[in-house]
Amino acid sequence: MKRLATISTVLALVLAAPMALAQTAEKPRQVTVIGDAEVRVAPDRAVIVLGMVSDSRDLAKAQSENAEKISQALAMLARQGIEKRHVQTDFLRVEPRFEKNYGTGPASYLVRRDIVVTVTDLAKLETLIEEALKLGINSASRFTLQTSELRKHRDAARLLAVQAAKEKAALLAQALGASIGPVQAIQEYGVPAPMGTRYGGAQNVSQEAAGGDAQPVFSGGEIAVRASVSVSFALQ
Repeated sequence: MKRLATISTVLALVLAAPMALAQTAEKPRQVTVIGDAEVRVAPDRAVIVLGMVSDSRDLAKAQSENAEKISQALAMLARQGIEKRHVQTDFLRVEPRFEKNYGTGPASYLVRRDIVVTVTDLAKLETLIEEALKLGINSASRFTLQTSELRKHRDAARLLAVQAAKEKAALLAQALGASIGPVQAIQEYGVPAPMGTRYGGAQNVSQEAAGGDAQPVFSGGEIAVRASVSVSFALQ
């Protein structure tokens, strides 16, 4: 009985060996490359944060002044035709300020509230900032340019990235006396939000896209919408 078990084990090993070798031999040869692309477009909207910072030894006074200025700014935005859905008011933040040698409480209070405004008409941008500053708003920060057709431009960048990957793979294969076959795998990498300035890094493909007209005073320039993919091709 023991002899039969030993013979069975030997036969199993003999049969498994060719299968393992076949699996190793059948492992496909492939080339994997990364394709990057950038599409530059004219922005058609901007997001800016208008802030009001009030400083007073009296907390109630600081809060009252801040609320009044923010209310005036909101009314101004409405007069300028900014829709309510494009205006977001941040939470009130209070920061006590102490002197170096304190023992009786804060020397003053900083009260801050921000308004996040999406401007869909770039021609109004400078006017909005000027009017806000005239009202006493003392901060205009975190200015970003955007496109309302981000999905469209990002899809265009994706196609260009795939094209770049295919061309790169074909070139590498040709240099080694081979050619590329069917696609084995595709992976898209996470890409950053569109940039407000032209990208200076190494990209494989760059294409101009039609955008809006230049403004007489404010010029939005271009923003870069990017895509990056990793593609594996069979190597023939």
